Amino acid sequence: MSAYVVTLHSFMRGTGKSTLTARLGRLLSRDARVAVIDGDLTAPSQSQLLKVSPVEGRTLNDFLAGRCSAADTALEVPTETWLGAPTPADGCLYLVPASDQPHHLSQVARSEMPFDELAQGLQDLSAALRLDLILLEAAAGLSGLSLPPLALADELALVMRLDQKDYQGTGVTLDVARRLGVQQARLIVNMVPVGYDLKQVEATVASTYDAPVTALSLPEPTLAFDVPELSQVGRALLTSSHHQGRGGPLR
Repeated sequence: MSAYVVTLHSFMRGTGKSTLTARLGRLLSRDARVAVIDGDLTAPSQSQLLKVSPVEGRTLNDFLAGRCSAADTALEVPTETWLGAPTPADGCLYLVPASDQPHHLSQVARSEMPFDELAQGLQDLSAALRLDLILLEAAAGLSGLSLPPLALADELALVMRLDQKDYQGTGVTLDVARRLGVQQARLIVNMVPVGYDLKQVEATVASTYDAPVTALSLPEPTLAFDVPELSQVGRALLTSSHHQGRGGPLR
């Protein structure tokens, strides 16, 4: 059975989407077989955040260009450095990095994400690595690079900040995602200023959108993941995957 695909997206840059993706990957890998895919080809950062060096010729860019298989791109991320204990037998984390080489970045600026190739790659990775979840980071905004990851999502996690442009763009993105057939979506209000009532923020944002909301107050640079609000997101994602026969309960 294929893995449960969670696409993490933001309408605006600067929401902490990349760091949040890495944090969720670390959290979920305690209990599930997880792959983080750096689909933000315009600003790749997951290899730096997860401290894994890409192998030349074996990045997501290379797979999409037909130069290697999807399984060739996956790198296992050591987990003992942040878990502080042996990894459970059923938990592990993989990374499919994107290239940060200048010639690749210049090509991406003029290209689109090929839907069929990405869909096949997700399926092949899921089978080869026996994955429970795939965290697919999409490029910010709505473009030919971000629409295929949105369309392939079993669940969409939209990351936003308390900003008027974010409010407007998030609403547009939700509408587009629903038109693309995404059945489940949630909002993550990230980097809420210290002193704000997180529950009040959640209630205010939820009154605007028909989707569950989680508010986080940790500043963007931190990679800490063992916080109640983030654990709440992780449990929800694993519960969703479990309902489709994938994954298990978060400990």
